[in-house]
Amino acid sequence: MDIIEKIVLSLAIIIIGLSLGKALNWLSHQRWPSSKATIEKSISGMTKSALLVLNPLVLIGVFWIVDIQQASLYYLPILGILCLVLGGLFAVGFAKAMKLDSKKTGSMFISGTFYNWGSFGMLFCFMILGQQSLVFVTMFRLLEELIYYTVAFPMAKIYGSKQQDGKKTVKTSGLRIFADPFILTAVSAILIGGTLNISSLGRPDFYEMLINILVPLAILMLVIPVGYHMRFMAAQNYLKESLSISIVKFIMVPICIVPIAFAIGLGDMYDGMLIKVILIMSAMPPAFMSLIPPKLYGLDVDLANSSWLISTGLLIIVLPVLYGILQFM
Repeated sequence: MDIIEKIVLSLAIIIIGLSLGKALNWLSHQRWPSSKATIEKSISGMTKSALLVLNPLVLIGVFWIVDIQQASLYYLPILGILCLVLGGLFAVGFAKAMKLDSKKTGSMFISGTFYNWGSFGMLFCFMILGQQSLVFVTMFRLLEELIYYTVAFPMAKIYGSKQQDGKKTVKTSGLRIFADPFILTAVSAILIGGTLNISSLGRPDFYEMLINILVPLAILMLVIPVGYHMRFMAAQNYLKESLSISIVKFIMVPICIVPIAFAIGLGDMYDGMLIKVILIMSAMPPAFMSLIPPKLYGLDVDLANSSWLISTGLLIIVLPVLYGILQFM
């Protein structure tokens, strides 16, 4: 499979997943309303299966064989944090320039801060760069959840409503980091893979084919629930704000992050694969999780929804451009 076919396949997985999710939404509301609870339970089960079963198997496999001895790799989580911070700051800058109110500014901040690294970033790195890149993807987003729950959620509360019941939610969100089964499972998979890496056990030959199957399947299972919950009609009312978020995600943040990565000596590591992962990850659209804080704290949910939808749609253009840039790196 050549690279063009891989890009097309990546986009097809996203489109098919969103379409299946939207179709299930229509069926649950229009044709089979009595089965809505069952369908939604199945949708939730897809997410849990992908994050608690499929992704850990992938992480174990890729950490089993990669060379992770170079200390420079530990810059990756720092660059990931910088990505999140810059995305939020640039988005607030656009909001101020457009003189948006507090609730819209809060939604802009969240859309700028949250990145779709766990599904789209992982998928594109895997399809374009191969299995080894998944280790760097994991390192890059190692502290992602920490920033979301300890910084982004509290900031969303500041921008949003001042309801008294919001205070408990923020504290609970911060504590979730240390008890979240998804985070614990991912960390456990990394530790198991790392332990196998330094052991005398070799990775079985079939594992490579297994990963080639599990990664697209896991992404599909993560995207279907997104399609189920998306509100497509709201996007037309927030074109200016949504395009601003796209500029932040696809232009401003990568322009800042990639030169920093070169400056600290990551440009030539792993035959240039590392810097390519950093470029792809720094140019991803908002995560679907960016819709959660606006709902919790009374921000503009439609703006957040529109930013996700339009930025994700623009991947049809952005992904081929990214591939073109990668050829010169």
